[in-house]
Amino acid sequence: MGRKLSVRIVRTYIEFVLSRLLGTGVDTLVLWICSTFILSGTYFGRNVVSPIISFEFAVMSNYVCSYFWIWRTRIERRGMRTFWSRFVIFNLSSVAGFLVKMLFLQVFVITFKWNVVVCNLAALLISGILNFLLADSMVFRKRKPRVDKNAAGVFAIPDEPVKLQDPFLTSVDSEQDPPAASNKA
Repeated sequence: MGRKLSVRIVRTYIEFVLSRLLGTGVDTLVLWICSTFILSGTYFGRNVVSPIISFEFAVMSNYVCSYFWIWRTRIERRGMRTFWSRFVIFNLSSVAGFLVKMLFLQVFVITFKWNVVVCNLAALLISGILNFLLADSMVFRKRKPRVDKNAAGVFAIPDEPVKLQDPFLTSVDSEQDPPAASNKA
């Protein structure tokens, strides 16, 4: 069982990394379109709003891959409500991962004096593992099966003792003593 579990985790992590590469491509493309053609007129539009928009497009791309591909077997009920409620949690975990990435990027730049791109890659490794763990354990965690409350009482243990009667002795009342046998022959 341990080997199967580790193979599943490695396979899931590889799928996760591949989907994040796609998300990085989406992020870069949307950032280029927004900052070059749509919001290029102001510093704020080009350098603040465009990255936020591109980040959200990448999050949605990553979420769609996660929902329909990576963790598809963990979703018992599909629907708009499930999709969007999980997306909110996914988006919050992605923002947390982004903040962790920014924290480590700054720590690496200040501590090691490395190039910002190298620091970004190192910080991405750390935040990527965090994002994987959050998605696996929170957003797409295995949920306990819900109990049907209408059927729950079928196998429930009753609160009071139940008097059982042997089906083969239905003519004998269990609360009364059986009639005395007569010795007439």
